[in-house]
Amino acid sequence: MVAQLIPCPACGAADTSAADARGLHVCVYCGARYKLGRGAIKASAGTPRPGLAAMIIGLGGLGIAGGLAAWFLMADRPPPEESLPGVLARAPESPVAPVEAPPSSDPPVAVVPPVAEVPPTPPVPVVADVPDEAPASATFEEHSRRRAGGAIWVYGYVTNTSAFTIGKVKVSALLLDAAGEEVGNDFGYSEWDGVAAGERSPITILINDPPKHERIEFVAYADRPSYLPAMAAGLEVEAKDPRRDKWMGWKTAGKVHNRGETSARFVRIDILGFDDDDKLIDIHSTYADAETLPPGASARFDASLFGSDRDFKRFEFYVRGQLAD
Repeated sequence: MVAQLIPCPACGAADTSAADARGLHVCVYCGARYKLGRGAIKASAGTPRPGLAAMIIGLGGLGIAGGLAAWFLMADRPPPEESLPGVLARAPESPVAPVEAPPSSDPPVAVVPPVAEVPPTPPVPVVADVPDEAPASATFEEHSRRRAGGAIWVYGYVTNTSAFTIGKVKVSALLLDAAGEEVGNDFGYSEWDGVAAGERSPITILINDPPKHERIEFVAYADRPSYLPAMAAGLEVEAKDPRRDKWMGWKTAGKVHNRGETSARFVRIDILGFDDDDKLIDIHSTYADAETLPPGASARFDASLFGSDRDFKRFEFYVRGQLAD
């Protein structure tokens, strides 16, 4: 029997993992957890969104199983010729201080003006040149948490405290009772592959069906990577200021430009939302419309951030893409 090939909603690879008793899959490539629904994939970790129809990244260009169609929810796509006011943000070299941008003049829609400007991402080496005995390590910093749909969503950052680049960092959430006994647990993975020494990556931890507990403790696990994909340099994102939408929460659209000298593939745009206390309260990811972006080329993207009740003070945009063969 031929194993079913499932496109992982986190990394896009053809996952061959088998579902556990709860119907959860764990990607054999990046470790993201997701669940198959009727006609869609429901992510359980990585970059989940409550209430979102799941997004499947198209694998037709990879030629796997004759090509799998991809779709994700996009609304009110502006015409291609529409000009896109906004500011530029380059691929990240975290941490990055946001740069204030002028507010939108379009009443009566609320506009969040600031957008981050971030420097290009250097290529990630495939092999880290450090002694074999050097340990991999990382820390986790919680920024916020909220309850939704019977689950707890935790947002924060993991920081690579190793002397070399590492891959995705796993963070376990341990639910403890008043006596300090563990009554439940769940976990999530950092959003970005190839976290350089001293760099940090945003992370969402989804705790499904949490039992009654007194507190939550977090433990970060980092491993020395055996392989890291090289990342393309010179990617920039041009985006409209995200604004409230009556039905879709918050919406934005924009373009990704390849200012580098090499082609990029799987170009991903991460949108981070912050509250009045400058705490990370939401993470949303989408992909550029083009599967491959040659030097000098541009591609559109659209994104809807569900949750109209979220009161965002500002946003940051990040763009990353792998080197194309």
